[in-house]
Amino acid sequence: EYPKDKTVVELFEEQVERTPENIALVYEDEEVTYRELNAKANQLARRLRELGVGPDDFVAVIAERSIEMIVGIYGIIKAGGAYVPIDPTYPNERIRYMLEDCRPKAILLYGAEIETEIPVIDLANSQVFTGVAENPERINKPEDLVYCIYTSGTTGNPKGVLIQNRALNNYLQYARINYLDEKINIPFFTNYSFDLTGTSLFLSILFGGKLEVILDEVSADPEKILRTTGYTFMKMTPLHLKMCVGAKEKVHMNGLKSIIVGGENFKSSIAFDILENYGEHIEIHNEYGPTEATIGCCDYVYSQSDKDLYVPIGRPISNTQIYIMNGDRLCGIGIPGELCIAGDGLARGYLNQPELTAKKFVKNPFGEGQMYRSGDLARWMVDGNLECLGRIDEQVKIRGFRVELGEIESKLREIEGIKDTAVIVREDGNGEKAIYGYVVSDNPFSVNEIREQLSKTLPNYMMPTYLTQIEKLPITRNGKLDKRALPEIEAKSGKEYVEPQDEAEATLCRAFEEVLGIN
Repeated sequence: EYPKDKTVVELFEEQVERTPENIALVYEDEEVTYRELNAKANQLARRLRELGVGPDDFVAVIAERSIEMIVGIYGIIKAGGAYVPIDPTYPNERIRYMLEDCRPKAILLYGAEIETEIPVIDLANSQVFTGVAENPERINKPEDLVYCIYTSGTTGNPKGVLIQNRALNNYLQYARINYLDEKINIPFFTNYSFDLTGTSLFLSILFGGKLEVILDEVSADPEKILRTTGYTFMKMTPLHLKMCVGAKEKVHMNGLKSIIVGGENFKSSIAFDILENYGEHIEIHNEYGPTEATIGCCDYVYSQSDKDLYVPIGRPISNTQIYIMNGDRLCGIGIPGELCIAGDGLARGYLNQPELTAKKFVKNPFGEGQMYRSGDLARWMVDGNLECLGRIDEQVKIRGFRVELGEIESKLREIEGIKDTAVIVREDGNGEKAIYGYVVSDNPFSVNEIREQLSKTLPNYMMPTYLTQIEKLPITRNGKLDKRALPEIEAKSGKEYVEPQDEAEATLCRAFEEVLGIN
């Protein structure tokens, strides 16, 4: 059970009444109480109402991470509209496309600039936060939109996912019960244009906690964030957590009660290292959920007895149903199929894309409402938990063999001296799929050394065709591995080169070069 009839505005205002003088936000030396946050959000909300903002109207936010950004988001919601987060570091063309697609009634800026005919409110201008500070009249219903987040689209343009108040409320009520301790102190360091951030952004303030806004230059290094003691809860990607495990100096996790991991497949070895090094008092949740299912729809608490390569994604959260489907038929236990989601957390659909919405959000054949076809491959385990197996449309096959890239990464990581690794599939010069391996180490490695070690445990078809050592793995602003930023690798044998000795050998060499696409 949860208060289905309440909106995010009501939850926030009720919390303000309970703890008006408690600290809601911290940014360096600045502190903002619940009363002050509410007053500023109200003043902004009234200005937005004057611009015609109401239910299901969009307001874009293009801002650096700051207290003003958070005031802006709550001000939009209190005005009755839905916020659209846009990363100010995005290319201008992408920002322009998103603004044309969502047609916002206004744009909120902080530390950013834009040329537009749309009304702009600069949150750095103190005059914005003047006037009546009382709560404006509530005009929203639970079915109204609270935000629209853009995710990558297969057409090359991002697609806007429409999330309603009720969907966010359902997720937050589950998270409040299962993730939070009595004391709530949460760092805000992930990219706000990524829905993973919604957990920290709302879970703290709607339920009486303190949210600490982290500087941009610090947020790129979670290790530095964890050196600040006192946080009770953190939400991060597996790559963020891996950076903490691999830190040269042991970081502090004394006050930490819960770590929620989401966004990518989560390796058991990383979770094991956290509990081994920092104590079993920390509860590590592996949370799964596409943006279309409102932040998270499955949850699993890691145990040191888990021996699989990846941590399972667990079971559906409250008021959520999961079906593993092969076409229109349910799959049995252990049988891989498409993970499909139904329940209170589903998005309304995609903005301005009725055909895609109809394709992905279908009528639920097993109950009421819609069912979302995620495109993720998963299977039920015998204990009732779910295992995620990757994307249906990205199953990796090399020369007809199915290849598990995670297994190659695991074997690379077992080589002494290798701190981190990434394995991807790319097309080579001939358009053929090839395995590319990248290793991070403090010691120089030769390709031949690595191949020799791998050959002891991997079959030939799983050996990376291209291998190289890099200084560190590139990370996106969302905390995921940036595959596009991984460098191209030139094929080198590592052995002494002997030139062709006659015309026949030279002809043969040229033939091999042409066929194999290498020099």
